[in-house]
Amino acid sequence: MTVVLDTNVVVSAVFWAGESRDCMVAWAKRRFQLAVALPVLEEYAETTRRVRTKRPEVNPEP
Repeated sequence: MTVVLDTNVVVSAVFWAGESRDCMVAWAKRRFQLAVALPVLEEYAETTRRVRTKRPEVNPEP
């Protein structure tokens, strides 16, 4: 199965535990393939940077 994850799902998974993180864990376990275009990947990164300023105790780096 190939999936596109909304930016909210990706960013939520980085900063908070819950269903969004469960989705990322499933992807890490190769339960599905992630399809993402460069503009969406850039949106993930930009949004993560903005949220990080509000949650400096969390390191979003891999």
